[in-house]
Amino acid sequence: MSSSLALGPDTLLRVMTGAGTIDWVRKSAPGYISLLRKLAYVTRKEHALSPGLRKLVLTEFAPLHKVLPKAEIEKSLDDLEHIIARPTSPWAPLLGGMQADGNLRLDDTLVRMCQWMVACDEHAFYLEDLVSSGQTAAAEAHLAPLIGEACEAWLVLNPKLAMQALAAIEVPLMALARLEYEVAEADAGPGIEIQSSILRLLEPDARPIGHWVSDVCSLAGCRNLGELSTALLRSGATYRAGAVSHERLKKWARSKEVAMPPGAVGAVLMAVTSSTSRDMLTNRFGAARLLTFLCDLVRSSTIGAAPTWPEAQSQIRSRFAHAFQNQAALRSSRNAVHHV
Repeated sequence: MSSSLALGPDTLLRVMTGAGTIDWVRKSAPGYISLLRKLAYVTRKEHALSPGLRKLVLTEFAPLHKVLPKAEIEKSLDDLEHIIARPTSPWAPLLGGMQADGNLRLDDTLVRMCQWMVACDEHAFYLEDLVSSGQTAAAEAHLAPLIGEACEAWLVLNPKLAMQALAAIEVPLMALARLEYEVAEADAGPGIEIQSSILRLLEPDARPIGHWVSDVCSLAGCRNLGELSTALLRSGATYRAGAVSHERLKKWARSKEVAMPPGAVGAVLMAVTSSTSRDMLTNRFGAARLLTFLCDLVRSSTIGAAPTWPEAQSQIRSRFAHAFQNQAALRSSRNAVHHV
C-alpha cells in the first residue's frame, strides 16, 4: 500500500505485469540501475562520493525536482545520515517521471491516472493527520464521501469482509474503471453510449484469465483451446523452452493452481494475426490479472469462512459495474455543464 487508501505503484505493476518498478527501470533506463548501484556503495560507505558522481546524480534527478527537491538531494549527498524528505506519495516520483517525458502529454490518460492515485494518497495522509491530532469526527466526515458508499455496498455484498481491505479493493477497481472509460471516451463519437468490455472478464462462466484466453481463441479464429494449441504449435510459439500445450492452456484458463504468467502472453498471442488485436489483448491481460488478484484478495480478507471464487467474482463484478456507471454519470454531468 502507498497509503491507507491506495495500492503502491510497485504492487500494481507486479500484479498486472509480473515485474516490479526496479525491473521496469532496468529495462527502460538501465543507466539508472548503475547509478543506484554506485549510490548504494556510497551509502554503505564502501566508496567515497566523487565530484563526478555527485554531478551525475544531480543531473539525472533534475526532472524529479518537483517531488524530490534539489536541496534535499544535496543534503543527503553531503550527509549520509540525513533522511531525505519523502514525496507525500510513492506515485509522485512516477508522475514526475511521466511529466518529464517529452513523449507523454500532460493530459495523457496514464498521467491523469497517476495524478488521481497521488490525490488518493494525499487524502489518506490528511486523514492520518486528523486522527493523530484527535479530530476523529472530522476524519469520518472527510472519509464518508470518499468510500462511504463502498462501505455500505460491501456490508450487503460481503458483511464479513475486513474493512482494512476495502480501500485496497475499491481504489484499484475505480482506477481501472476510470482508465477504461477515459480511453473508450477518447475513441467514441458524440452521443455514443460507452460500455465496458472489461466487465465481460467477470462473467460467472469462467475466471478473468479464462475469459481472456477465450478472447484469444476467438480472435485467432479457433473454436476451442485444442485448436488454439494446434495453431500455436504451427506458429512455433514456446514458453520456457516448451510448447504451449493444450494442458498448459487449460491450466492457465482455470487459474486455480497458478495465474498465467505475463511472460507467456507474447507466446500465446502468436496465434493472433492482427497487431491491433494483439495490442488490445496485451492491455486486457493486465486487467484480467488485476481482477484475479482482487477476487483472491476478497477471499483472503473475509473473516471466517471465505466466499467461494464465484461468489467473490460476483462481488467484484458488482463493484466494477458500479464504478464504471459512475464514470458515465460524471460524463453526463460534464456534458450538461458544457452545454449550459
